[in-house]
Amino acid sequence: MGLTIGSHSLVHLFEGVLPPLIPLMITQFNTDYFHLGLVVTVFSYAFGLGSLPAGIIADSLGPRRLISMYLFGAGLFAILVWPIQTLLTYGIIMGFIGLCCSTYHPAKPIGEADKKIQFVRLDRKALVTICIFFLSATALGMTYKGIMTFLPTYMGTRVELSFMNLNSVTLGGTITTIALASGALGQYFAGRLVDRYSAEKLYLGAVVIGMICVFIMAVSTNALLVVIAVIYAFFYFSTQPIQNLLVSRYLPPHRQGLGYGILFFLTFGVGSTAAAVSGYIADRLGLEVVFNFMGICFIMSASMVMLLVLRAGDRR
Repeated sequence: MGLTIGSHSLVHLFEGVLPPLIPLMITQFNTDYFHLGLVVTVFSYAFGLGSLPAGIIADSLGPRRLISMYLFGAGLFAILVWPIQTLLTYGIIMGFIGLCCSTYHPAKPIGEADKKIQFVRLDRKALVTICIFFLSATALGMTYKGIMTFLPTYMGTRVELSFMNLNSVTLGGTITTIALASGALGQYFAGRLVDRYSAEKLYLGAVVIGMICVFIMAVSTNALLVVIAVIYAFFYFSTQPIQNLLVSRYLPPHRQGLGYGILFFLTFGVGSTAAAVSGYIADRLGLEVVFNFMGICFIMSASMVMLLVLRAGDRR
C-alpha cells in the first residue's frame, strides 16, 4: 500500500511540474504557450500510449514489476533534465519520463488473484456502453490537460490578493496547489459516495458542475476566480474514482487491465492534444478563451454521461 501511494504521488509530481513554470520557461527557452503545450502533449501521449501495453501486461504479470520499472526509469530520466539547454531536448526527455510513468495507473487496481478469473465475452449492448464511457472520458481528459496546463499561468495573471505578496509565478502555483488539494477531497468523498449511490448519476453531476465552473472561470478574477477554481477541482477530480468503478463494472475481470490502459491512453494521451491546441489558442486569443473551449469539451462529456445514466436506468 505504501509503495502504491508513494508511486502515485510521484506520477502526478512528474505530470504537474511543468505548468507552474511556464512563465519562466517561456523566457528560459525563448518560446511561447504553443510550444510548451506541445511538450506537455508529448509527455502525455507517451504517458497514454504506454498505458495500453501496460494494461495488457498487468493482466498477466501483475502490478509489482510494472511499478518498479516506472520508478527506476522515471527517476533516471528525471536526473537527465538538469543539464539540458534546449526545449527540444527537454521535450524528448519528458517523453521518456511519460513513457516510464505510463505503467503505473493500469497496474495499481489489478491484483494477483485476477489471473484465476474465468473469461467472459461482452455482448453488443455492453460494448456500446463501454464505448460511450470511453468517449466521455476522452472529452473529460481534454478538459483536464487544457485547463491544468495553463491554470497556474492564468491564475498568476488574473489574481491579485493584497495579503499574498508573491510574484505571478509563485502566486499561480500556490493557488493551483490549493485547488488541487480540494481535488483530493473530491476523490475521497466520491469514493465514499459511489459505493452507496448510482455511479452514473454521480458522474453526471460532477461533470455538469465542473462545466459550469469552467465557464465562470473564463470571466472571473481575483477571489471569485480562486473560489471557483477550488470548486472546479473538487468536482473534476471526484470523477476519477467513479471512472475506476465504472471500468470494473463495465468490463469482466480478465479485461480490466486492458480497460484501465485504454482509459488512461484516452484521457492522458488523446486528451493531451488539448494542451497544444490550448497553447495555440492562448497565443492568439488569450488564456480566457482556453477556458471557454474547455467548457465546450465538458458539454461533450456531459452528453455522453447522460447516455450512460439512461442506459443504466434501462439496465436496472
